[in-house]
Amino acid sequence: MKEGVRRQIIDHGELLTFKMSKSPRKSRADAERMVQEKQKDAETKIDTIRAELVEAPEQVERSLRDLKADLEDMFDDVNRSLVSARENIDDAIQTSRETIQERPLIAVCAALAAGVAIGLVVGSLRKRD
Repeated sequence: MKEGVRRQIIDHGELLTFKMSKSPRKSRADAERMVQEKQKDAETKIDTIRAELVEAPEQVERSLRDLKADLEDMFDDVNRSLVSARENIDDAIQTSRETIQERPLIAVCAALAAGVAIGLVVGSLRKRD
């Protein structure tokens, strides 16, 4: 038989191969060295995870601040649009009032024509039913 026996150990998805020596002291030293290496690897992974966990809340906070700013901008735009629409409607109402006061006969004729048109539409819909 060869000097050492090959053994394979699966540890966290990594395939490790090492030789077991005939000497128990050397085998123990090899095992202790391997345990220390794995412990260092685990500590490195833990440190990496801790760093990511520290960064995660900052990223979430940054994203929430950006979202809040975007929503405030959107609400400001909507508010400006509503104010503009209201001003346009108020202008149209004022123009209509002025036109009616300046030309009352035309306003009465227009209202009469609109009433007749609505009456004809409603009447034709009732006859169909």
